[in-house]
Amino acid sequence: MKKALATRTFFLFLAFLFSFPQHNYALTSDNRQQRRSSTLLRLPLVQRYSKRSETNNSHNSVNNENLKSTIVLVDSHSYYSIDIQIGNPPQNIPVLLDTGSADLWVPGIDCPSTVCKSKKFNRNNSRSFASFNETFEIHYAVGYASGYLAQDIVTAGQATVSAQEFGYVIDIVNITGTIGTLGLGFPNLAESYRGYLPFMYGLFAQHTIQKHVFSIYLHDGQGTTGEIIFGGIDNSKHNGDLHFMDLTKTKAGQLSHANGVDQYGFWQVAGLSIGVKRTDTIYTSTVASSNSKKKAESSSASRSTEQTMLEYTFGETEESDFKFDTGTTYTYLNPILTQNIVMTSFAASDAKFNEQNRQYEVTCTRPYYSNIIIQFGMSPGLDKIDGRPIILSTPLSDFIRPKNGNSTDDATRCIFGIAPTLEQDGETSIIIGLSALRSLYLVFDTDQAQIGIASVIGSQAFVTRDSQQIGIVSKAKS
Repeated sequence: MKKALATRTFFLFLAFLFSFPQHNYALTSDNRQQRRSSTLLRLPLVQRYSKRSETNNSHNSVNNENLKSTIVLVDSHSYYSIDIQIGNPPQNIPVLLDTGSADLWVPGIDCPSTVCKSKKFNRNNSRSFASFNETFEIHYAVGYASGYLAQDIVTAGQATVSAQEFGYVIDIVNITGTIGTLGLGFPNLAESYRGYLPFMYGLFAQHTIQKHVFSIYLHDGQGTTGEIIFGGIDNSKHNGDLHFMDLTKTKAGQLSHANGVDQYGFWQVAGLSIGVKRTDTIYTSTVASSNSKKKAESSSASRSTEQTMLEYTFGETEESDFKFDTGTTYTYLNPILTQNIVMTSFAASDAKFNEQNRQYEVTCTRPYYSNIIIQFGMSPGLDKIDGRPIILSTPLSDFIRPKNGNSTDDATRCIFGIAPTLEQDGETSIIIGLSALRSLYLVFDTDQAQIGIASVIGSQAFVTRDSQQIGIVSKAKS
């Protein structure tokens, strides 16, 4: 055990020396820069269908020229995953892509098949596997995974971290049908131990990428595939400009190793408002007489109308951080607000709350779904009281998910993609899950502590800057 701990300490020391963001700008060697930016790696698309249960600014320096590792994602109706390779020789293991956690963990061969039902990593077949004999345990809203800390070679595409630590899981409780997880949150969010370096930080330490940045493309609301890019942005995938927002710090009580100090952990921004609008197109026609032929001629015109049906602005003392979480299928709001959105958006006969699943079952298709727009208002910064909010507007139809089919067209039962959250420690978290993120191109910038969003090409959603201030609550950085 002492030998394993010494080995881990040695690798941590090396990673520590190379992991600080300021080194990102100091590396000026031509050879090193060439190694970091000369290749854009992509993997073929793969489709899977298993499900995971759940309850609940200038950016010119980050551009297409700096792309290094592009990895294809797969949507299985409830989560997106990528394939990674672990060990020597490498073993292909699918992992869920999760911006709501920071740990990498995979089910091990020691986990009973009755519990770990997905592909498992066989430590006995890897010549480079090392165990630290230290307990690993990660908790979710319901259930947890446990085992011990280990280290091995981890590869995604052609990008490799030679000594990546991860949780080797031998037991899973109340998490059915799950695969392993690649956490993409800040290191402070990791449950492993203080000082743990997530996979992206390992890529930076080994000069694979030159920015602590990754971007995610989830296609449109009906898409089943996507991609993640470590180290940069692909501007060909989104409409218009990317809109960047400063992150808010995660409360110390939500972090495993915060020592009582709020720090960056979750990918979260200051939420300002949530609203519902209805848009309609009105067609008008006119009849005019022709002076030359004395015949009546008609013409038509159209105009759009917009009606605000619900507008909720968060109060100054109200929990309003929006957590961007690719590991969560639905978007979770407090129960009363969720109910108001449903009552405002749907006809009474088209929505019914399922008490057991805590979800709204809805009619799969209705013509008016495309006319109802759900809006999320967010602050571009923490102290910009005079700033203009960033508004994400998404059609109601994008939030309708099939329950027993591959699409809303062939399904007979559907679920509304916004659900009431569970109260934890007296507070209700606001989680922006895949139901809202599918239509977005997302940029997660660790160096600048920002999230950038834009609608993906082909999506009916759109991102704008509001022309008026809507009561931004100032939250000072500490």
